Amino acid sequence: MDEGKSVGEFIRKRIEWGLGNCKIYSFSYTLHIFYNYKV
Repeated sequence: MDEGKSVGEFIRKRIEWGLGNCKIYSFSYTLHIFYNYKV
């Protein structure tokens, strides 16, 4: 029972971390495109 809880917590943290990275990546990617078109 305890093991299952820690696994769920681990998966949730991984998903949150992945979503955070996606936001940062898409933001930097958008900036990259914006600068390319501006210059």
